[in-house]
Parts: sequence; C-alpha cells; structure tokens
Amino acid sequence: MVAFLLRKVVRYRLSTIEDNLDRVFPEIKPSEKKELIRKIYLNLSDIILEGFKGFSINKQEIMKRHKCLNGELLAEAYKNKQSVILVTGHYGNWEWGAFSPNFFVQHTIIGFFKPLANHHINKYVIRKRAKSGTILADINDTSSIFAEYCDKSSLFLLAADQSPTKPELALWFDFLGINTPCLHGVEKYVARHKLPVVFCEITRIKRGYYEIELDWISSPKDELKPYGENTQEFMKRLEKTIRNKPEDWLWSHRRWKHADYKKG
Repeated sequence: MVAFLLRKVVRYRLSTIEDNLDRVFPEIKPSEKKELIRKIYLNLSDIILEGFKGFSINKQEIMKRHKCLNGELLAEAYKNKQSVILVTGHYGNWEWGAFSPNFFVQHTIIGFFKPLANHHINKYVIRKRAKSGTILADINDTSSIFAEYCDKSSLFLLAADQSPTKPELALWFDFLGINTPCLHGVEKYVARHKLPVVFCEITRIKRGYYEIELDWISSPKDELKPYGENTQEFMKRLEKTIRNKPEDWLWSHRRWKHADYKKG
C-alpha cells in the first residue's frame, strides 16, 4: 500500500528514478522499465517501514533479520587493535547497519549521520539508533571523530555512494556506464590514518531478512594503495551488486546531479 501511494499518488521522485534508469539502462523496454520501477518502490517502502521498526526491534530479531555471515573476518584486526573503514552503498537495508554490527564484530562501531532540523526528533532518533552501542557522530565532525577513535579498535561505517556536495574535490570513475563523481572521504581517511578498508555487501534474502558479507578491499596486511584505488574498487563491487539485482538500490537518490552524464 505504501509503495502504491508513493508511486501512483505522491509520485515520490518518480522523475529522478526514471531519469536514472534511462541513463543506466538506455535499451530497457518500456514494460521492463515499468516493472522495475514497481519493484524499486517496493524496496523503498520496505526500507521506510523497516526503518520505523528499527526503533523497537530487539537483539534477537536484528541478529536473525540482518545477519552477518563472516564477522570473524575482522577478528585479527581487532586483536591487533587495528581500526577499519567499512564501505557500503544505499542497497538493501543499510539502515539496520546502525544496530546489527555490534552483535557480530568486536570493534567499537562508529556511524555517521546528518542531523535533523528538529532538535527533539534528532535527539530521539540518535538515542534509538544508538541503543545497541553504536556511537553516532555528526557528519560535520567526521575528521575529529576519526582522530579520536582511530586508535581505539573502531569500525567506521561509511555509505560511500552519495553524490558529493563538493564536486571539485570528487574522484571521478566509470560507475554504471556513467562518468561519476565520487566522495573523496574514504581516500582522505585511509591516507591520514593508514586504515584498511572492507566492503560490506547486503543481500535481501526475503522480505525483512538480509545477509551481510564482508570482504577486504585493502586488508591490514596490504601496502597502502595509491590515492583513489580503494574508492574505485568499491564502486566496481557495488556496480556488480546493483546490476545483479537493480531494484534493491536507492534509485530515488540524485546520484548524477553534478555530472554532465556521458558514457565511458
């Protein structure tokens, strides 16, 4: 019902979704595009409702519904007091990532958020999202948070597929066939603090159930990669995930608003 209202009545960001799909899938048939849009709104509605459910969900449910398959991948890094940057996209249910990591890994979990305009609502959301022990930090304090926690066996959660607010600082890569500006933050903090990077892939198994799998982009044993390579590898892996099941990505986001989009 929510999906129907968003798509047919509110028409929430429908033009953005259609434009994004036309850019990425120029050869798609009208009937296939229509069906894909329907699924995109179902995904969006699930994320919205699951986001509200996140305020009351308990430990047992979140461990069952947002399950990490290989949290032990980070065990040696934790043993060696090595902090790690985790990168993921707005794919599947990324929202529950504020709750679930504490139950599968040993690191101190640091999540970043953009403050809401209403102080009371913002305070309530922070309290609920931090209930499992995650430390939530204002994105405006990212540099100071990294400096404070990078020596404390921390896992920094970064959703790295947004459109950059400062395109002049962006890294540009081919993503989904489009010359795309990418956030430079991952490279900035890797270089500054010599941190390894792990990719987090989220897969919807069925409605309300997700599996998370971690894989190193650059492990603690690797040499520091040249500036930009971690982000480029992240975008390649995310693209593979999206092409495999496009309806679970957040197509309503204005991903290419800074780009004169062109192929290649």
